[in-house]
Amino acid sequence: MADPDLVDELQKTVRYLEEKGNPAADQEKGWEHLLETIRSRVKAFAALPSEEPGVTDAAYCLFLHSLAIRRMHFSPVWPDTVAKLLGITQAAPPEGVGDGR
Repeated sequence: MADPDLVDELQKTVRYLEEKGNPAADQEKGWEHLLETIRSRVKAFAALPSEEPGVTDAAYCLFLHSLAIRRMHFSPVWPDTVAKLLGITQAAPPEGVGDGR
C-alpha cells in the first residue's frame, strides 16, 4: 500500500475501537469513521469501482490489506466484523468486537 497516512489512520481507528471503556456513542462514531474512510478512499481512485457493490467490496479489500501489512497479529474477528458492518455478510458483529470488551 503506497499510502502510509491511510494505513496509520486506519490503525489508529482500529486501536481506538479495541480500547475498553469508550462511550457507546464514541464507539459508533469510530465505526462510522472507519467505514467512511475506506469507502471514500476507494471512490477517490479512478481505477477502482465507483458504484456499489464494487465500492464496498474494494473497501473491504483495502481494510484487510491495510490491517495485514501493519498488524500481522490482528484478531481473526476483525475481517468478519468489518464485512458485516459493510453489509457484505448479514449477521451482527460478535459480542465484544470493537466495543472495548
